[in-house]
Amino acid sequence: MENREILSILGLARKAGKLVYGHDAVLRNFQRGKLLIISLDYSRRESSYLRRLAVRNNIPVLFLGTKSEFGRIFGSSPTGVILITDRHFANKIKKLL
Repeated sequence: MENREILSILGLARKAGKLVYGHDAVLRNFQRGKLLIISLDYSRRESSYLRRLAVRNNIPVLFLGTKSEFGRIFGSSPTGVILITDRHFANKIKKLL
């Protein structure tokens, strides 16, 4: 992922408690979602499932970054899916793309 601004926004959203990451956490919080971000190296099967779920719930989907990049941002093991739960953070990210 090349855009440092997006990385910065993801870090701020995490600190503010406005995003969840990891497959199970995303599924538990899906109804609160404003933007779904799926890593480019996430499982094709799971990506398709989450994309269909997002379409049904009118949640925009972005494909960017890698699992290891997301893991570094959050100081955790690699993770392939992020759900932004705040419309302001979601809008900032969408504007940068």
